[in-house]
Amino acid sequence: MASAPTDRSPPALKGALSLDLDHCHETGTTRLGNAYRTGLFHFGKPYWDGGQLVVQVLNPTAGIFGGDRMESTFRIGPGARGCIISPSSNQVYSMPDGGTGYANQSIVVEGGGALSFLPKWLVLHKGSRFRQETTLQLSRDSTLFYVDFLSAGRSSFGEFLDFEQFLSRTEFWIDGRLFLKERIFSGRQRNRWIWESGGSQFGYLANVYLHFPKAAAFCEEAFSAFADSPFPDGAFGYTALSDNFVSIRILGPSSRLVEAFVSQVTGKLPPSVPASAVLKRIR
Repeated sequence: MASAPTDRSPPALKGALSLDLDHCHETGTTRLGNAYRTGLFHFGKPYWDGGQLVVQVLNPTAGIFGGDRMESTFRIGPGARGCIISPSSNQVYSMPDGGTGYANQSIVVEGGGALSFLPKWLVLHKGSRFRQETTLQLSRDSTLFYVDFLSAGRSSFGEFLDFEQFLSRTEFWIDGRLFLKERIFSGRQRNRWIWESGGSQFGYLANVYLHFPKAAAFCEEAFSAFADSPFPDGAFGYTALSDNFVSIRILGPSSRLVEAFVSQVTGKLPPSVPASAVLKRIR
């Protein structure tokens, strides 16, 4: 007699990714040094686009299930310029057996190095649980444009804050000293206010971090220009934590609106920030 089907997640998987980007003194370009990956991770062939080395990190094809663990390490060497992107969103699926998915990221940008880090959306499905920890170690003279896209559910399925639990911890260290520590803890029954503003509900959140000389002055000028054409149906704001470090929050009712706003910021970045032209074709 055949056994009844069970509603359980697939077996848990583990994946590791390690990428080093180094400056080549002979050519004046950036090249891929150490490259290692297992399990859930893949990456496309890097290429120099004339200003920085572009690397596409491919997300797990089947998405993330309970018990899956992802460990990634990125190092940008002195003088290297890199743009790390993802071509598709990362799906975190329902976990009916009570499991949790995990991701740990370590990013090091050494002195004189520059990095733009722009993944696609992390999409939290109904009944999912996910925890991620990200540590970014910067030098005082390094450059960073870092974006974290988070979706509170699949809007096309009517999902909004139906995931069970999401915990994100992010730390920024500058010259070996803790500069900023942030934490997001949300879910169906906790901290729903994170996704609401002025009586509206927003299913899409982008956290953007800038670290380069006079980043605060850059944001003051850029956002004063945005004030003449308000972000439709969304909310945004920024906090200058120093002259050279800015944190930006963007909330919107759709992924396209939030991405379009981030693209406006990207288009105004100074030449010192390695935002590749390829982003215009992807976003």
